[in-house]
Formats: sequence, C-alpha cells, structure tokens
Amino acid sequence: MKKISQQEYLKLSPDELKSKFPNLSQADIDFYTGPKLLQDVSENIGIRKYNSLIQKQSDFNNFNVINPNKPQRNLSEVELNQIETFENRNLQNKFEGLQDRKEYWENVYSNHEKSLQFVEGLIPDKKNIYKNFLTAYKFINRCDFILTEESIKNLEPIIKYFAFDKTFFDCENSIKTVGNKVLVPSFNKGLLIIGNVGNGKTSVMNAIQFMIDYYFKKAISDNWDTSGDWNRLRFKFRTTESLVTEYEFIKSGQEKEMFFSKYCKGNLFLDDLKREKDASNFGITNVVKSILEKRYNNQKNYSEEKVNVLKTFGTMNFHDDYPNNIDLAMQESGLRYGAHIYDRLFEMFNVIEFKGKSFRK
Repeated sequence: MKKISQQEYLKLSPDELKSKFPNLSQADIDFYTGPKLLQDVSENIGIRKYNSLIQKQSDFNNFNVINPNKPQRNLSEVELNQIETFENRNLQNKFEGLQDRKEYWENVYSNHEKSLQFVEGLIPDKKNIYKNFLTAYKFINRCDFILTEESIKNLEPIIKYFAFDKTFFDCENSIKTVGNKVLVPSFNKGLLIIGNVGNGKTSVMNAIQFMIDYYFKKAISDNWDTSGDWNRLRFKFRTTESLVTEYEFIKSGQEKEMFFSKYCKGNLFLDDLKREKDASNFGITNVVKSILEKRYNNQKNYSEEKVNVLKTFGTMNFHDDYPNNIDLAMQESGLRYGAHIYDRLFEMFNVIEFKGKSFRK
C-alpha cells in the first residue's frame, strides 16, 4: 500500500481515500478516517501545546491582516479541535474545582455554625463572684478569707464593682471626697485600693484576677454565652517594682516603645504604687508615672458611654506616719508622680479604703 502522511489522510474523505487506494478494506478506511481514534490521540493536548497553537493562530491572523491579497493562513481543523477541546476541558476542570471548593467551605461553615452553638454560662453577678472569690482565695493563699464585719465591708465594693452592681455607688468604703475634691463613682473608672500594710489589698485582687481568668477560659472552652462578660473583667497584674526592673533591661529605643505600648493597652493592675524606685535606664525615668500618664491619655479616647473602656487598678499604702488618712496618702502620690498625675488619679480611679490592721504575722 502506498504510504501517506498524516496531513494527507486528514484531508481525504473516505470516498477520496477509497478512490486513491482501491485495495484498502473498509476497516482500513475506517481506521484512517474514523475521528474517534484520531481525536483520542490528537485532541487532548497540554498547556504548552495549547499556548503554542494560540500563538500560531495569532501569527496567522496578523499575516492575513497584513497580506489581504495572499492566500489566508489558518489552523487546521484538527488544531482548532485541539484548542476547543482543551478550553472545554479546562473550563470543566475549573467548574469542578469551584464546586469542590464550594462544597468544602459549605462543610466548614456548617461545622463552624455547629461549634458556635452557645450554652447558658455562669453569669458574673455579685453572688457568683463572691462565692467563687472565696474558693479562689483559699486555693491561692492556702487559707480561708477571714470574714469579719470589717473585712466584709472592705470586700463589698470590690465584688459589687466587678459585678456591675449599682449598689457599689453606696458602699461605705467607697470614698466620696478627698480633700476639697468630690469623687463620682463610676464603672468606667478602675479601682484604687488604699489601706495599711498587709491588710489584704493585694491578696484580694490576686484572687479576683485568678477567679476571672479561670471562668473566662472555662467560658471559651465550654462555649458559654457569657464569655464576653467574663472577658471584659480581665486584667493583667504587675507590681510597680517589677515594671521598673523590666524597664531597666531595655536595650534600645524600639524596645522602650514596645514596653510602654504593652502596658498602655488593656486593663492593668499596678500593685504597691508609690513604693517603686526610679529607673536608671535611658536616664532617670519615673516609669510608673509615665505609664499612668499614657494610660490616662488612652482612656480619654474612649466614650464615657462605653462600658468596656480602658481601666487601671492599683493598691497604695497609707503614709507611713499617718495611717488611716486617705487625704495624706493621696497627697503623697502627688509628690511621687507630680501634681498633674494627682489630679488625673481621680478621673482614673474609684478610691476604696481597706480598713484594719495587717494580717501578716
């Protein structure tokens, strides 16, 4: 049989092939002209071949535009079929991929919705806070909180404050005047607890912090609907002396900025105000004064109508020579941090007095 090229038999119809090669059987004619086998082999091309054909088609189109009087150059029918098959297959793959991604995200979203089914959680009201404070206090201090008429009055404004109970404003130990200043209690302020050395200020706030953190973590793990309520009560705990020590290890201006940024955001408890020394890094620096000033400025950026404002908490001892004198204790803070900070303390804090002598033996 006379040999023919691929290009030749692609151009011949079955009748032309039979006429040109009379000795071919019908099976041979079907083999050479049947589209099924040829299409299976030739039409499934890859991305490189496809790009090559697209470029070739572009070149032919340019040639035909530039040379309108010359015979047109066009892709063969097989090449056109290859392009069409590739594009259809690619479009189908994209569609199937889109469907797969759609089904995947529908499943993810469906599972996410299921995981967000909240359950009724513990409410941080004054009853629950008080009961769980006693448990937390015993766990941390390895002893019960001593309940006396005096200690209950000390504790009462703390419990009611964190419970957002309006009777907080009427608590006996909530100070209403300091010198000639009239103090207005507010849940948008923090707490400044003033008392004698060792009468339970720090241990009470430690237990409060521990209790709040415990129930916040439990609320998150158990999908409580009150997790947001517990979250807004949380605060970081730092002694003023530890802040000075941390600052003195700073080695660059960038670390200094990061230090103040860290302690000027979120709720922060500053234990033992007035007792810390000045830092001697980057010159002599009153670190706590700087933090109080920056936190005051940040607090003013919040609307007074918001409940979840930036809050600062602190403890402070009475003046060594004048125990039980709130006015002189506050004036001493003015000497330590400056007159402008003294005035701002009343905008930042509800002042609470812890009465009684030291529990320490």
